[in-house]
Amino acid sequence: MTRIALRHLIRYRRGRSRLQARRESVVVPPATIGSAPEFASPVERYDAGRTATHRPSICNAPSTNLYFAADGAVGPCWIQMGERWGPDRSIRDVWTGAMLSNLRSTLAEHQFPGACGRCLHDIEAGVAPLAAVYDREPGIIAWPTSLELELSNLCNFECVMCNGDLSSKIRRNREHRPPLEVPYDDSFVEQLVELIPTLQQVRFSGGEPLLHPILYKVCDRIIELRPDLRIDVSTNGSILNEKVRRLIERATIQINISFESLRADRYEAIRVGSDHQRLLENIETFRELVRPNGGLVTINTNPMRETWSEMADMVRFCDERDLHLSFNTVIQPAELSLRTLSGAELEAIHGLLAAEDLGAAASPAARWNHVQYDNFVGQVAAWAVEAGGQLVAVRRGPA
Repeated sequence: MTRIALRHLIRYRRGRSRLQARRESVVVPPATIGSAPEFASPVERYDAGRTATHRPSICNAPSTNLYFAADGAVGPCWIQMGERWGPDRSIRDVWTGAMLSNLRSTLAEHQFPGACGRCLHDIEAGVAPLAAVYDREPGIIAWPTSLELELSNLCNFECVMCNGDLSSKIRRNREHRPPLEVPYDDSFVEQLVELIPTLQQVRFSGGEPLLHPILYKVCDRIIELRPDLRIDVSTNGSILNEKVRRLIERATIQINISFESLRADRYEAIRVGSDHQRLLENIETFRELVRPNGGLVTINTNPMRETWSEMADMVRFCDERDLHLSFNTVIQPAELSLRTLSGAELEAIHGLLAAEDLGAAASPAARWNHVQYDNFVGQVAAWAVEAGGQLVAVRRGPA
């Protein structure tokens, strides 16, 4: 089976870089990317290789998911944001409205309207598209089965790869812009109550979610109505107070911690305002806290020009602690991204990464981590080829 990296993208919507950190990855069978003559197009090959049992459309996101951005924009995913939530437009209005209805119909015909063209580009390039994430949803019903909630940009860090749409400190101190107008209030929380019975997962991201009062309001309603519902929180790992502890004790939580470097000086330069030692301590405490309720702690890392050489060590760090690891793909800012390097530079980086010996994968987490590392190396290879590099086979140690 060929492993192709799912782009956990640093996303650029309306010219803004935005981080989507999620633990899903996709293993795509060879039929998805091959050149078998029985398929007339890459889209047909991709569709034939999908493993979802529910495939009425080339993308199930409009039928399974709602993504709410901090400024009130709403869509089926972060790529395709065409609606807005507000006092005069309810969640029900958005879900049953023309925008999502038209998307469902168009995607069912294997057409990729507007921003959906980004997934078409990935399919044609042989890279698993964001659409593949939504094949993992359990089925298609009348209501969404997952929510992605980016309900504020309130944040205590000023990360070098971030911007003021996702960090209030960057917005104030670096960009000198007025505070972001965030529309979400108690009426939004009450509208979510209607969806909770059918949900399979709720994901919080944007800013530092554990600083957002509305997160706790939403989680209180989830715990009241569906204490078994999985809640994912993407966090910088710095907030671990009594309020957070009580939440973890009461809910089924997956904590996704962003962590770029094992070197304290490098990490603290990337995540301005952070404390490397405190993060290491908090990772261990989070692991202890989530265990009784069957939760997970995962590490999300951002391979950039300054950090790519640490990625194998990051795998080893996670393997030793039985932590799951995922790799985001940094596209913006361009000057930090591996993607914008020359073909020769990417060729050299690929050779070094591919030659790393990760050792034996002795646990489920380690097996997961090694797949994610292979996906990351494959992404670097794809960029090298796009940039004109010449790749050669590299013999890796046992994995």
